[in-house]
Amino acid sequence: MPRPPRQSARGAPTSHTEEASAAILSRLRRVEGQVRGLQRMVEAGRPCEEVLTQLSAVVNALRRTGLLVLSCALTRAALDAVREGRDPGCDIAGFASALARLG
Repeated sequence: MPRPPRQSARGAPTSHTEEASAAILSRLRRVEGQVRGLQRMVEAGRPCEEVLTQLSAVVNALRRTGLLVLSCALTRAALDAVREGRDPGCDIAGFASALARLG
């Protein structure tokens, strides 16, 4: 069973559990390493095709990370609705807004 949401540095609840936070940070660190690798490839004069292949991998990794964050946000919104006695499906506008931010 997931742990309850954590508090941010400002005291506001975050949208993800400690487990989700660890997964998100792990993915972001991996992306950071991929971006550094891309920088080295460009500095070394690697062919554009190779750079584009790795750039595509970074974009996809960020997209997957964004989906994980979106999942956390939607889960949080649904749990909040249930806790407040509302139908979680009624917050479609909020769900659509979160999805739009992801692009």
